[in-house]
Amino acid sequence: MARGVAMRSIINRAVTLFAVLAFLATSCMAAEESGVRLFWPAPPYSPQLEFIGIFHSQNSFEKTAWEKRLDILLGELKVEGIRFPTSILPLADDKVLVTERNGRNVMVFDFAQKKVYPLFRVGSALFNEPVDLALDNEGNLYVADRKKGVIGVFDSELKPAGVLGGEIGFESLEKIAIDNRHQIVYASDSALDKVFALNFDGELLFTVGGDKGIGSLRSPHGMALDAVGNLFVADTGNARIKVYNSRGQSLGVFAPGSKESGSVLIKPWDLAFDPTGVMHILDQGRAAILTCRMNGEILYLTGASHRTNHLLGFWRPSDISIAGDGRIFVADELNKRFSVWQLLTETYLAQNPIGPEDKSRLIAFLDDLKQKYNKKIRERSGTLFADKPASNDREEHGPVLRRLDGTPIATKQKLSDDQQKVGQRNMECPNCDT
Repeated sequence: MARGVAMRSIINRAVTLFAVLAFLATSCMAAEESGVRLFWPAPPYSPQLEFIGIFHSQNSFEKTAWEKRLDILLGELKVEGIRFPTSILPLADDKVLVTERNGRNVMVFDFAQKKVYPLFRVGSALFNEPVDLALDNEGNLYVADRKKGVIGVFDSELKPAGVLGGEIGFESLEKIAIDNRHQIVYASDSALDKVFALNFDGELLFTVGGDKGIGSLRSPHGMALDAVGNLFVADTGNARIKVYNSRGQSLGVFAPGSKESGSVLIKPWDLAFDPTGVMHILDQGRAAILTCRMNGEILYLTGASHRTNHLLGFWRPSDISIAGDGRIFVADELNKRFSVWQLLTETYLAQNPIGPEDKSRLIAFLDDLKQKYNKKIRERSGTLFADKPASNDREEHGPVLRRLDGTPIATKQKLSDDQQKVGQRNMECPNCDT
């Protein structure tokens, strides 16, 4: 029972603090401008992540002094950004590949050159809608094309090397994953409720799901493999993670949480293992990342637990990928961007140590932010509802909802008790035990 309470406490505190951070996107901008390093979880808890930034176009990269002067003189050049990213894949040469919904190419974010450009020649008509990417140990790139219903393979020089899955008849190809140890390409189909396992030559080895038994799936999406080749599938429609071995045999269900509290998943969409073997689950229902051990223990929750466009939140996150150096990349579809976080590994901390002044700045920044947030809540409490509405304004179902200028808003819907108390609730202290 105590563990279940602890699980709920972790989630509630994470949601509360992210709600504070969410109240103004400009507040997070202020943190960047003032040199505040954003760690998560926030003090007094031991930090595990550092927020690096969000990226949507070439304007997302830091500009040179000369480029900044040109922007002042001529105005910032408007550059078209990515639209509705569906997948993200970091490469070893400091490049990041991104696919977009209804896109016809794969976009490259080159962090070394600070440029954004298409991976393949414009107009090459290689794809109808690339939706996911994967890389094998030989450097071959696999591109899942939903509308074509195939997986295109390209060698390290981006020359076509084959097409997989053409005979399967995919209806809604979603995600792919590569098992290099057993030379298997996995592909999920949310319409067929199945995951297909192909060898590197494209031959079908087996399928999982598609029935009502113990191994059933409902609208599967993202997949990840552990160190021994077990397949973890985001069983989105069943709000769980299903596990299979490399022969397609069901190994059961992975449910983060506890027996007392039950699984905390709402709409798991994708998942990935970091270099230490810890699992990170992207949950669209929570608009957050759940980080947990393999015994189901939840370590922390990253996100606002509701859709938002502030810097630290997500709005229909669609893909998660983790690089070998511990950088976490999240494709944020409806925010039209991707965000980057850094795991605080020993190597990273040796190069970027966290000093007492970093924690002090963050605590001061968060305290200031909470004060502004609470002030905003009090202001809303005084402007949304009249304390003593006039008798001719009052309706039988409760206080009158008013505009900011004081005029009543006509409504026929009965307000719930919670709606009548908007702006009057006290926020839980994220850093308190009580």
